[in-house]
Amino acid sequence: MEKIRTIIRTYTRDLYENPISKILIKLGFTPNTITMLGLFITIFGSLFIYNGEFFIGGIIVAFGTILDSIDGAMARLSKNESVFGNLLDSVIDRYGEATIFIGLLGYYLFNSLDKTAVFLCVVSLLCSQLISYIRAKSESLQIENRAGFFTRVERSIILIIFLLISQPIIALYILAFGTFTGSIWRLIVGLKNAKV
Repeated sequence: MEKIRTIIRTYTRDLYENPISKILIKLGFTPNTITMLGLFITIFGSLFIYNGEFFIGGIIVAFGTILDSIDGAMARLSKNESVFGNLLDSVIDRYGEATIFIGLLGYYLFNSLDKTAVFLCVVSLLCSQLISYIRAKSESLQIENRAGFFTRVERSIILIIFLLISQPIIALYILAFGTFTGSIWRLIVGLKNAKV
């Protein structure tokens, strides 16, 4: 899966990340500014999701996700990479993704009571964070662990697609199962690599 993700990242980098990054750099934006802007846009989109306006929310969240994906490219192109920016980006990524799930959770709790959807939201949110945490913890222990599936890119794509067709419940079924199995798989690989 990591090889496939690397190939896709190469195409997306050439297709939109580098061109948009160059424009934003010329306009005077910094990578950290774009990181925060992407978060605020995602929060704004999540408010629409909370109100059940999934299509509009999906469009806004997609825009926020695109911005969030180019801050790294901006840092690289502007030679402005830093530990500060790296930490900020990683943490804001978690906040941004959690905001979308919280928007869905709020909708299914307060606007359209659906106990199954609430459960799926909680599982998806928890396991999404675990997938990222297991990788971060592995790296802090110098354990190679990029294995698995349902990383943030895949999760974002699934959420956006099903928001755009106003069927987030389908995304939640896919994500609850996928992130649960993905987190277990990444943990198993990490523990296996820790023994090497």
